[in-house]
Amino acid sequence: MKFIEHFTLPLSSSELPLTLISMEEWCIITTSGTDALSYMQGQITSDINQLHVNDYCHSAHCNAQGKMLTNLVLFFYKGHLSWIIRNSVRDIQIGALKKYAIFSDFNLTALDRTVIIGIAGHEAKSTLNQIFPVLPSIHCPVVENTSSTLLLYFPLPRDRFLIITNLTRSIKLQQQLSKKFIKFNNSKQWLALDIEAGYPIIDQENSGQFFPQAANLHYMQAISWTKGCYIGQEMISRVQYRGINKRALYMLVFKSMNFPSSNSVIEMKCSFDRWKKCGKVLAACRMHNGQIWVQVILDYNIPSGSELRIDGGQEIVSMQSFSYKEERNS
Repeated sequence: MKFIEHFTLPLSSSELPLTLISMEEWCIITTSGTDALSYMQGQITSDINQLHVNDYCHSAHCNAQGKMLTNLVLFFYKGHLSWIIRNSVRDIQIGALKKYAIFSDFNLTALDRTVIIGIAGHEAKSTLNQIFPVLPSIHCPVVENTSSTLLLYFPLPRDRFLIITNLTRSIKLQQQLSKKFIKFNNSKQWLALDIEAGYPIIDQENSGQFFPQAANLHYMQAISWTKGCYIGQEMISRVQYRGINKRALYMLVFKSMNFPSSNSVIEMKCSFDRWKKCGKVLAACRMHNGQIWVQVILDYNIPSGSELRIDGGQEIVSMQSFSYKEERNS
């Protein structure tokens, strides 16, 4: 979908006006075949048997060592198990899933012609209420309005929606919204909201490096401890029950001319001239106010007020942890 090309640097959720967001950095994968559900049940960390048509779940797809190849948002679209992932890890995931599917009736398709649109900001819900007869909510997070249009609701960091539809419907939707006081922006705005919400961003550069617990996925009900075996399950369970995980997902905020890249090293100041490696960057976004928001995985025993830096650059001014209580209990 080609939006009006007037993009700005992202705003925080508290400052964001009504905004329509293109999602060019994400894609949708869908499954087909009689073995699709049972096959995927043995591949990912969440329990597909507990997933309802009007709900979605966070999940992870890991290698045999229990390290995340990618994380995903899983739901049903047109009756088929589907999910949203980052474009950069699409080929990695498809290759890994096909590796074990040779004797199964299981197929994967990247829905390149399907359009994903984000809408967030002030009065997003009331604006969509004027267009769609039914909207998703905290109690019913997925709504299929027509055979080609699906809406997903995300409560964090503030109310926002994903619209999954075809090209014709997406053009009509843009025309309807352009008559209202609405801004248009690219996928960096959605990335900033995901960073603010504490949803981990797994791209190609950091694929296969971290256990899902290090990205806080166990707090997001993304790991089932009762469903049985899946790829990496033994290692992930060992990490959980033996208390091996010593890392967590955080957000760093600072100002600098240098922009950190994925997989950059985070260091903590230990003494006057000594720095110790304590984590890595997952994703970063330069904000409208000049700040850089950085999503990182850090050792979780870092003392409050510690001085941090990225790849030997300037010190980070603040560090934020996340609470996921609002995700399903609002």
